[in-house]
Amino acid sequence: MRLVSCCAQARARARARPRAALASAAAVAVFLTAGAGCAGRKPVPAAAGPPARWALAPGRPLRIGIAVARESLLATATEPLALERGGEVIGRFRRILLTVAGSREIVAAPAGAAPRAIADTLRLRPRSAASPLALDGVTYRGSIAVFADGRGGLTAVNAVELEDYLRGVVPLEIGVPAAGAEAAVDAQAIAARTYAVAHLDRWAELGFDLYGDVRDQVYGGLSAERGDASRAVQATDAIVVAYEGVLIGAYYSAVCGGMSAAVEETWALPPAPYLRAHPDRLDGADLCRESKHYRWEEKWTGSEFMALLARTMTAEFPGPAPAGELEDVRIAERNSSGRVRVLVVRAGGRDHRLGGERGDRIRWVLRRPGGTILRSTLFDVETIRRGRRVEAVVVRGRGNGHGVGLCQIGALRMATLGYDYTDILAHYYPGTQLVRLRGRGEACGPGGSFAPVARAAGSSGSRRAGKLGWLPPAWLLDAAPASMVRFTSPVVRFERSPSLPVEGLPCRTASPATLIACFARSAPRMSASSSLCDSSSRGKARSLSPSARLAIASTR
Repeated sequence: MRLVSCCAQARARARARPRAALASAAAVAVFLTAGAGCAGRKPVPAAAGPPARWALAPGRPLRIGIAVARESLLATATEPLALERGGEVIGRFRRILLTVAGSREIVAAPAGAAPRAIADTLRLRPRSAASPLALDGVTYRGSIAVFADGRGGLTAVNAVELEDYLRGVVPLEIGVPAAGAEAAVDAQAIAARTYAVAHLDRWAELGFDLYGDVRDQVYGGLSAERGDASRAVQATDAIVVAYEGVLIGAYYSAVCGGMSAAVEETWALPPAPYLRAHPDRLDGADLCRESKHYRWEEKWTGSEFMALLARTMTAEFPGPAPAGELEDVRIAERNSSGRVRVLVVRAGGRDHRLGGERGDRIRWVLRRPGGTILRSTLFDVETIRRGRRVEAVVVRGRGNGHGVGLCQIGALRMATLGYDYTDILAHYYPGTQLVRLRGRGEACGPGGSFAPVARAAGSSGSRRAGKLGWLPPAWLLDAAPASMVRFTSPVVRFERSPSLPVEGLPCRTASPATLIACFARSAPRMSASSSLCDSSSRGKARSLSPSARLAIASTR
């Protein structure tokens, strides 16, 4: 790899493409040779309490909640699917109707057999990948566990591999891109992968990791898969976004309205340097301006507005709902992105405040006709009066969604202008790095446990070299007391290529507190504050050389 050549190519690309006020490239961990290299800008200091980075342990699929509190579920397949109880196959059927008896027992009614109560938990498994199972008409890869929720409903959880899950997410989240916008689909795949891994066990108390809807990421299973999205998932295989060694909160929304939102001003989360408010524009024009939701308007009569608040306000904000005659609606505070932080409704001689630290929840109060939430909090409000009486409330706004992180319409626009996925992710998550997850038990070494992010074959856009990130594999720490391991400092930066002989392979640790590393004395500037293997592990204990400088800590 000729790093000087790579820099020259990068400068030539910058001159050739449209001028843009982009942040530094997303993949900023680089190889440095003596006196030469593509270094990029210095990383921004880490924010206090950044989100933890999680990695999947071997054989640990994602668990996606695809149905919650259902009265019944219908499972079908072209070939007989296995009905399992406690790991034992108790029958094979092409069609099974599941309901609940009482609150704890699942009643199975296979085609051609009498219904009977079986257990509180069952698993449906297809005979083969060629005959995937369908639940309520939606086809899924992997298997599906069904359990009674104890409240008279059924919960269905699809156990699916990470990359297969993404095949069912990316098409529904990014939509159908225009020709030449493939790089935005690549960026969406990376953002969705990052979000999924960073939010493992988010809904553990409900028995799954993520919802398969807008509460996390919209997931349509095998039924939703599309060729261009599957290509993007494969082209970006295992690539995620990290900041200062920690997997980021890769939030995204449909249309930011020309201004991204700061995460701490949107939800009760700590600030993050890569999720700050900033204009989303190039050459003075908002990137999402062509969206049909770039500008919008909603209107309620005074009585409709008061009735709406009576239904929705107490579920989102403390205190009673406004009562009496509506007197005024005004914006009391805006945040750094211009979004409404506090909305004051005056009624019956009393002020009622909506917003504050949970400002985005204003959207759940000001629901649109039909019951859907308000598109954005980037709005102005007008009251139409007759004398002192408020006859109507009009809200005019921009954007669709919370506005934090990546703007999907903006990403599509960047892609059509010739920017690649590294440019797009650098723009929306400034100061971050692209790194590759590894948790599949590969041998240690280059392309193994510390895997560089390199452009995958067939990926679109400009090509970048010399910007590589590294992450330890989950399988190095799979002896942790749970199926996930959290790394507190996983990103490694080398001063020269680690394509060197590996001295000793890592062994599995008996304790999650044991610090292990892959390269013993072959990678300079790497370290570990412990030996490669402890006394209870396979292999002979061996300490790293004094020059090593990587410490990988696992905690739970």
